[in-house]
Amino acid sequence: MKYISLIAIALIALFIGCESDPLTLENLDQTSAIENEEMVASGVTKTIKFKGSSGTIMPVIEPDCGGVAQFLVDGTGIASHLGKFSVQNAICFFADSPPMITGILTGANGDQIFTYVNNFWEEGDISYYVYIIYDGTGRFDGITGEILMYGTTDIPNGVFSLKGEGTFTYP
Repeated sequence: MKYISLIAIALIALFIGCESDPLTLENLDQTSAIENEEMVASGVTKTIKFKGSSGTIMPVIEPDCGGVAQFLVDGTGIASHLGKFSVQNAICFFADSPPMITGILTGANGDQIFTYVNNFWEEGDISYYVYIIYDGTGRFDGITGEILMYGTTDIPNGVFSLKGEGTFTYP
C-alpha cells in the first residue's frame, strides 16, 4: 500500500509539473526567442506578422538629417518572431525629393531589425508602407526581407496605429 501511495503522489507531481503556462504578454518574448533560436538556418524564409503597433510622431525642432523637416516615430507592438517590440523611425522631409524613412525594430531581448521605407501611399484614411529589411543584430544578423504595414498615420495629432505582414530570409 505504501508503494501505491508513493506512485500516486509521483504521478500527481508529474502532471502538475508538466502543466504549461498560458501564453501571456509577459512570457511572449521568451517564447518567441526560443522559437527563433530553433528557426535560424541559412537561406530559410519566414513570415512575420505584426498584430499591431502604435505610438507617437513628434517633430524635431532642428533636423539633423539634411532635410527641411524631421519627425521621430516612437512606438511599441506585438509581432511574431519579435514578441513585444519597440519601433523607432526617423522621417526626413526634403525640399525637392520624397521623404526618407528609416527604422529600427527592437525585440525585448535587444535583437534588432533594420529597415527603410521603399514605397508608401494612401487610400482614403489608410496609409500603406513597404519596409525593406536590410540587416539586423543577434538572431536577425544579416537578414533581408520586406514588410507591408498599413493603418492610420495622423501626423497633425502625432499618433499612428499600424499592422502588417512580411517575410525575412536568413543569410
